[in-house]
Amino acid sequence: MKGGFILIICMMAFLKVVYAHEKAIKGPYKTTMTALTLCTKTTLPLQTRNPGLVFRLKFVNTTKTTNLVAGTFTVTRNLKNLTIIAIAYKWEMGKWKTHLTLPRLSCKTPVMTTVVAIMTNIKFDPGSCAVIKGTYKMEFDINVADHIWAPEREYGRMRWRLEFITKKNTITCLLGDNIVEPIKKVNTTKAN
Repeated sequence: MKGGFILIICMMAFLKVVYAHEKAIKGPYKTTMTALTLCTKTTLPLQTRNPGLVFRLKFVNTTKTTNLVAGTFTVTRNLKNLTIIAIAYKWEMGKWKTHLTLPRLSCKTPVMTTVVAIMTNIKFDPGSCAVIKGTYKMEFDINVADHIWAPEREYGRMRWRLEFITKKNTITCLLGDNIVEPIKKVNTTKAN
């Protein structure tokens, strides 16, 4: 009986600490990309012959505060029905847990058109929603993109999985690891 009482007290203390921690893990933030890699598994078979999209991207640490994904990608032919599967994961209790799953994104999706407008000069055919053949430049700052959607976020390690697919194949799949951390507030009051 005494052991059960001690266990209940310990659980209550643990829950109080967790609850206090949960209240404090969201607020103004800065997102910094820490890695960019290819996925090891894809939803559809990976297109290896006659690829419609060729990436030449690199992870660029421009300063201690800004990390970018920069480079070019070439669309070798007009790509019809290109969509993106986007899933965000959060590192919790030693593993990646699904945090947010967006519906499939296409050129008709406001999320996709906004992000694409920020990071590249890609062109779509408005009628067919095809990505137009050509070479495009890209410079993507995750911190800028994050702040379009949310003035506050939960702090911690995040991972975005972006899989570019057509009806039959995965064109490419990228994993972007990020750290979301609090912004240090500057004291603007003057001392007397």
